[in-house]
This record gives sequence, structure tokens and C-alpha cells, in this order.
Amino acid sequence: MSTQYQALIKEESTAAPSYITTIEDNESLVVRDLATRATIHIRAQELSLYRHTLFIDGVAHRILHLVRVQSGQSRSNLCGREAR
Repeated sequence: MSTQYQALIKEESTAAPSYITTIEDNESLVVRDLATRATIHIRAQELSLYRHTLFIDGVAHRILHLVRVQSGQSRSNLCGREAR
């Protein structure tokens, strides 16, 4: 059974709308640690909306919400409604 994470993210420096991205459990991510301001590589399972800013294609994104989803479970979106 594999695990994925759904993250509700928003670009840090613009007024662009928020969107949802799916991250695989062992995927390597580039983040900024908010305590030290250092840019580091972590695995998805270590990602925290309180400690990290996520970089996607070199662009910083605030993590607004993070949900762990097991494969085989019914998937729901971040609003709690059943996904179609």
C-alpha cells in the first residue's frame, strides 16, 4: 500500500489562486526551512506546513494544508468532499 500526500499550496510572491498538488511518499523535495531559512532536500513524508516552504520548479509555495492519502482508500479533496 503506497502513500501519497495532497497539498493545498499557494505561490508565495503573487496573488495567484491556490491549487492542489499530489506528492509521492518517497519523493525528494526542495524546501526552505522556516526556522533556519536554509534551503534543504527532504522526503515527502517529512514535509510540514508549519516548518517548510515548498519549491516547485524554482518557485516558492506556501503550504496551506497537507493530507496523507493511502492508496486503496477513497480519495477526497481537501474540502472533505468525495473526489470524482
